[in-house]
Amino acid sequence: MKTICVRVPENLLRTIDSLVEKGVFESRSDFVRRALRYFIKRNSWRRFR
Repeated sequence: MKTICVRVPENLLRTIDSLVEKGVFESRSDFVRRALRYFIKRNSWRRFR
């Protein structure tokens, strides 16, 4: 697995951290991986240019 760096607004990071603390996601990385998979799956019918 590769590593990437992303910049996230403070308010979004607080939301992600809250979900991690509640056990919804294992970590920030887990959240990002799942969000990316969800986005790609939901938009797989589109052709990205």
